[in-house]
Amino acid sequence: MLTESKARLLVDPDTGVVSRKIFADPDIYEREQDCIFRHCWLFVGHESMLPSTGDFISNYMGEDPVIVWRGRSGLPQVFLNTCPHRGNKLCLFDRGNAPALTCSYHGWTFNTEGKLTGVPFERLAYDDALDHEANGLKTAKVATYSGLIFASWDPSVPSLDAYLGELRWWLDVFIGHQDFGGMQCIPSAQKYRMPGNWKLTADNFIGDFYHVPITHASFLRLFGRMSDEAYRGSPTGSFNFALEPAHGVGAVATDDRQLQRDLGIAQFLGPEAVEWVKERAARLKARVPGPAKPDGFVAGATFPNMTFQGSGAFEGELLALAHPRGPNYHEVWQWLLFERDAPTIVRQYAAAWTARRQSAAGLVGSDDGENFERIAENTRTPMTSELTFHYGMALRRDNEGLDAGGKTRDDWQIQGLPGTPSRAHFSEVNQRGFYRYWARQMGLEGTPA
Repeated sequence: MLTESKARLLVDPDTGVVSRKIFADPDIYEREQDCIFRHCWLFVGHESMLPSTGDFISNYMGEDPVIVWRGRSGLPQVFLNTCPHRGNKLCLFDRGNAPALTCSYHGWTFNTEGKLTGVPFERLAYDDALDHEANGLKTAKVATYSGLIFASWDPSVPSLDAYLGELRWWLDVFIGHQDFGGMQCIPSAQKYRMPGNWKLTADNFIGDFYHVPITHASFLRLFGRMSDEAYRGSPTGSFNFALEPAHGVGAVATDDRQLQRDLGIAQFLGPEAVEWVKERAARLKARVPGPAKPDGFVAGATFPNMTFQGSGAFEGELLALAHPRGPNYHEVWQWLLFERDAPTIVRQYAAAWTARRQSAAGLVGSDDGENFERIAENTRTPMTSELTFHYGMALRRDNEGLDAGGKTRDDWQIQGLPGTPSRAHFSEVNQRGFYRYWARQMGLEGTPA
C-alpha cells in the first residue's frame, strides 16, 4: 500500500523536483491504475479505424483490454474485453468486422451493443432463468473529438471538452483537418515493448526537445539536420505550450521553416506534391485565427498516455499510446494518420519516413528506448531510488518577456495561442504541468518533494 510515509517525497512541480520513486515503486504504480487509468479520459482509437457498422479494434485502457466496436447506432462503443461468464478474453483479434462476438470457452454471444444474445443449451443449463441484462459486457463511457475516440470507466468523469481544455484549439487546427476530408488512419497499429515506466514516454513527447540534438545526433547528422539551430533554436526561438489541465505541445514555430522544408521535399517528388504543399499551407494559415500563424507542433501529449508527432505536409500525424505494463516497462502502440485528400505520393512518402524514423526499428525510436532502459535500471536500485529527477529547466521563464500585444521580446507573435508558453527554446514547463496534475489525480497534491 502507498502510505503517507512513502508519499512524503514525490512531486514538487513548483521547483521541478520529482522523486524517482514514482517511476519504479510498485505501490505507486498500482495506485495509478486506480486514480489515473480508471478515472481519466483515455484515447482508444480514431473514427477512421471503424468505417462501417460492426467494425472493431482491440486496445487497452491502462492494463484493461477493451473492444472498440461501432454499433448499429453508428456510434463507437467500448467494452471490457472479458466474458462475464468465466473471464475468458472475448475478442481475439486486433481488428475486424462482426455483428456479434462469441466466447471461445462456453459460447456465450454478445452483439455490438454489448448485450448477451446467445447462450448454448440455455434451457437445459439455466432453466431459462439466466438474466441476460445483468450479464452483458461492461461498458465504458465514450466521447469523440476531432475524430479521436476517448473512453473512461468513471461514469461521473467531466465532459471530454472540459478534460481536453486548451488542447482542443490545437486539435481543431492541426489534427482534425476537416477541410481536407478529415484524417484517415493506416489500419494496423505498430506495437513494441519499451523499457522503463510509461511516464518516461509521456513526458518525453510532451515537450522534451533538449534531448533531441544529443540523443538523436546520429540521425540528425545522417539526414543533414544538425546545425546550431538544433542546439540554440532559431533567432526567434520556438515555444512549448503547457495546456490546461495537463496536456502540452512543443516546438511550436510561427515562421516558415517547416513550409520551406516541405517545399524542398515536394520539388523532389514532383508537381503534384508541390501543389499539395502550397494548398495545404494556404488553408492552414486561413484556418488559424489571430495574428499568430503556427504551422504545427513537432510533438505533444494528452494526459495521461497519448502522444502526437509530426507537423509537416510529409509526416502525417503519428498517434501513440504508452500502455503501462508494470512499473519498469511499457508498450508503445502507434498509428499513422493522413489527410484524406492527400495525394498518394505524399502518403507513401510519409509512411516510409515514419517507418525509418519513429518505429520499433527506426533510427529515432531506438535511441529513446536505450535511454529509457538505463533510466529504468537506475530508478530501482537502493541508492538511486532515493534520488530525484530535475524538471526545473527554464523555471522562471514561463510567460517571460511577453508584452500586452502577445509578442515576445524578439517580436515573435503568439497572441491568441492557448496555453502557458515558455520563452526558452529548451523548457520543461509542459512536464511541470503534467506532474502537477498527476499529483492531483493521485490525491497527493501539495505533498513536498
